[in-house]
Amino acid sequence: MTYTVQKLVSNEIFTLISFDIICTLLENDSVIYNDYYENLNYDCDVCEGTGEIWEVDIDGEEGEMCCDECDGEGVINHEPLEFWLVTPWLGRRLKSNGGFVFKLSNLTIWGREASGQAIKLDYIMEQIAKGN
Repeated sequence: MTYTVQKLVSNEIFTLISFDIICTLLENDSVIYNDYYENLNYDCDVCEGTGEIWEVDIDGEEGEMCCDECDGEGVINHEPLEFWLVTPWLGRRLKSNGGFVFKLSNLTIWGREASGQAIKLDYIMEQIAKGN
């Protein structure tokens, strides 16, 4: 099936989900919490992903991400800024194109790493519409 980006967005994305709802679910459900954090993406801009990225605990504080090749100089956290309810079909395509997708019961949630522009302008949507 070939889609235009506009048709893809119209047919496969249902609604924005409040960040507060996501946070409440993460706090109260360990399965959702684990699925969410297992799917977060990190890249290193300096060594271009050749090193292993790991979390460093700093004096009991929340950790920072580091890369064993370049001491974390260029680690980029791809944490979502928005959460969208999408079809399972789109969820699979997003995930295969590097998107952040996780499950809430039978629902497929896309963690969009952008905000403030139309979804139809997202590069990942253009790739999926092209059939990638």
